[in-house]
Amino acid sequence: MKHAFLHGLLLMLPFITRAQSFQFQRISIGAIDSIEKKQNSRLFKYGYPIGVSEDYFPGRTKYKLAQPIVYRKEVKGFSYETSYYYSLPDSTLRLIEYWWEGDTNSEADFNELLEKNRKELAAYIKGKETYQPETDTKGASDIFENDLIFGEQFSAKGMQRIRVKISWK
Repeated sequence: MKHAFLHGLLLMLPFITRAQSFQFQRISIGAIDSIEKKQNSRLFKYGYPIGVSEDYFPGRTKYKLAQPIVYRKEVKGFSYETSYYYSLPDSTLRLIEYWWEGDTNSEADFNELLEKNRKELAAYIKGKETYQPETDTKGASDIFENDLIFGEQFSAKGMQRIRVKISWK
């Protein structure tokens, strides 16, 4: 019962905050459209190839990745994008990337979103957490991982940019 309540609450977060709920369970590619439609996102297609590097997605070279399935939306001063990377030929979801960008948000709004994301990642990915603060040349990074899942939030306050990556081991 408690698990069902928490799951329902997580699904409602996008509608009551600037948040976007994270998908921690590896889902089938066929489920993506219905999940994103519930969050009022629209399918987006880039006009050029999108890829990820090994340093961005550890283990990337083990897979042949298809072009990601990408959804976008605008909510309360932030642009959101969710990219679903899956491998070929098996269509197994390997990485989900969430990003937020804003140019009119206050520092308080930005910090609120960072903290909400951090709490959600920490609550679900019980294990090791590593934080690296922002420097003059590199954004802040907060890594969460255990034996099954890897999550990372990185941010650049001056650019009003936040990224969260979730992948499975």
